Amino acid sequence: MSLRFRRWDRGFFICPPITINTRQPTPAYSDFAMETAEVLIKAELTAVRGCLTEIPAGTGQKKEEKKMSKLNVPYKMYLDEKEIPKKWYNVRSDMKTKQAPLLHPGTLKPMTAADLAPVFCEELIAQELDDDTAYYDIPDEIYDFYKIYRPSPLMHAEYLEKALDTPAHIFYKFEGNNTSGSHKLNSALAQAYYAKKQGLKGVTTETGAGQWGTALSMACSFFGLDCKVYMVKVSYEQKPFRREVMRTYGADVTPSPSNTTEIGRKILAAHPGTTGSLGCAISEAVEVALSN
Repeated sequence: MSLRFRRWDRGFFICPPITINTRQPTPAYSDFAMETAEVLIKAELTAVRGCLTEIPAGTGQKKEEKKMSKLNVPYKMYLDEKEIPKKWYNVRSDMKTKQAPLLHPGTLKPMTAADLAPVFCEELIAQELDDDTAYYDIPDEIYDFYKIYRPSPLMHAEYLEKALDTPAHIFYKFEGNNTSGSHKLNSALAQAYYAKKQGLKGVTTETGAGQWGTALSMACSFFGLDCKVYMVKVSYEQKPFRREVMRTYGADVTPSPSNTTEIGRKILAAHPGTTGSLGCAISEAVEVALSN
């Protein structure tokens, strides 16, 4: 489930909307989501205050006002590499209502570190189960790679505003230096790094449209790890360029479901014409991880 928030706060327009994903059960979802939103909005405001000129509170709130005053900001706004955050922030440390625990699919009880050990690195498990530590230091090896594509410029879409004849001010982040095409590289680098540090030779994963698979393939290439990707069959066939980018980075990409795993063979036997699903791909990836 997700909630999207777009709001005015102290004269600043938060754009794009903030998205919160959660596994919290429905009865407690509202309080959990609102507390999460409050924490993230405060963090977002802190980030934008340093680079945006304040918009007078109330501007654009009256329907009769069609135009906002021109912003005194550059078309492109850059941060220096030294301003890249050096710590990861654990939002759960500031939440009064904690996130619901991961449940073991067999026992339906909260999962422990021992339950997660067969498929995750030790350091990643420690962070996943930590509700209290507010910040984690970003290792130098990851930080150096971040510099390749971060910080990305914040763009003011001034001409789009004019074309739309809108009273809103529109900003977007340009991520053209990020070959993976998404934010997922931020996490993929950390996962590959900790796998390498633990002494693993490679990782196995799933991907739908291919963004996560591309990010992890890129990260594994950088850290010298093997990468096996089970890609949903319909995307494997419809997105050849994304598939070949993963292979360019050295990944072994297999359409899912496949004949390379027991679960894949069972799915194909029961549904010969299936085009696959993310659930199928995850199941195959987990089976391979557990068998190695």
